[in-house]
Amino acid sequence: MKEKYVVKSDRYGHNHSFVKVENDEYVFLPEKDWMPLYVNYEEDGKEISFIDTEGGPCIGRGWSNDEIIVSDIVKTDNDIRFRLREK
Repeated sequence: MKEKYVVKSDRYGHNHSFVKVENDEYVFLPEKDWMPLYVNYEEDGKEISFIDTEGGPCIGRGWSNDEIIVSDIVKTDNDIRFRLREK
């Protein structure tokens, strides 16, 4: 698995990224510090359904691009981690 995967935004061509934290876990970083990261929860209010940022994409379990698939989203005390696997 790579240290970083680039995620193109749907609308504006921004280059967001998944950056490796450990093993198969990554954090999502918008291209610019000022860009919001919206977190949407399941009805129970505990499990994260998906995230969205400036220009998209909405990323939840099963989201994929040409390189990776999001297999899980886990909220820790400090951040939101995405478990990725390569295609």
